Amino acid sequence: MIGLDIKTYLSTVGGFQDISVNYVSETKSNAISIMETGGNTPVRPHGIKTETEVIQNQIDRPTFQIILRRSDKPTAEQDIKIIRGLLDGITLQDINGTRYISVIQTATAAYLGKVRTDEGDSNEYSLNFEAQIKL
Repeated sequence: MIGLDIKTYLSTVGGFQDISVNYVSETKSNAISIMETGGNTPVRPHGIKTETEVIQNQIDRPTFQIILRRSDKPTAEQDIKIIRGLLDGITLQDINGTRYISVIQTATAAYLGKVRTDEGDSNEYSLNFEAQIKL
């Protein structure tokens, strides 16, 4: 769900390639993985009397993590800024038919260290986000 939406957004708006969802490739040293990480309790509005109204006004709050791999740190740091600029602050936007009320970054990007891939060593970073989605 959210992983495919974010993949579409990063590829069409940001021009990023080599994006996987819920899978981290061990072969590529320059890749992006979007991991669906669960989320927080949906927001259910108070004062609504029928079950239909509750369902129509419910907001889901899924979270996701982006694992970014780049063979050199300067490129990684530049791509982190681009991804953060694209995602952090999305408001009232439809992506793949899903209404995103907001997307916010929940923590600063974290350097996870070097990893070995089939293409050589790579620097791995993590970015974490929470979305609010109209169900």
